[in-house]
Amino acid sequence: MSDIMGKRLRYLRDKKGLSQKFVAEKIGVKNNTLSGYEAGDREPSSEILAKLAQFYEVTTDYLIGVTDFQYRTKEQDDFINDVDLSIREVREKYNISYEGEPLSDEELKGIMAWIKANRIITGEQKK
Repeated sequence: MSDIMGKRLRYLRDKKGLSQKFVAEKIGVKNNTLSGYEAGDREPSSEILAKLAQFYEVTTDYLIGVTDFQYRTKEQDDFINDVDLSIREVREKYNISYEGEPLSDEELKGIMAWIKANRIITGEQKK
């Protein structure tokens, strides 16, 4: 597991002044499991990762070290809410790239499929 995730989990918990026991109970794991996450000895499932991000009000990308930004931007939230748009509509509305290169249609489809799957896993489907 990435050492950065453990450090960030510990930082966020300390920043809020919470005990491991309290956080573990809130996210539905044992105290020693959360301790393992923070120490970098254990890796949370995608479901627990989503619960940790929601609990600490940060993105999963921040927790796993993809970005140093803890929060999503309004444009990112808008994109996530527009996940049911067609690829053409997404291209017209958003300028999405990675490392300076525009994403292919297949890459956009993959991102949109991941968002939909994540919503199913976390129970955050559109009502």
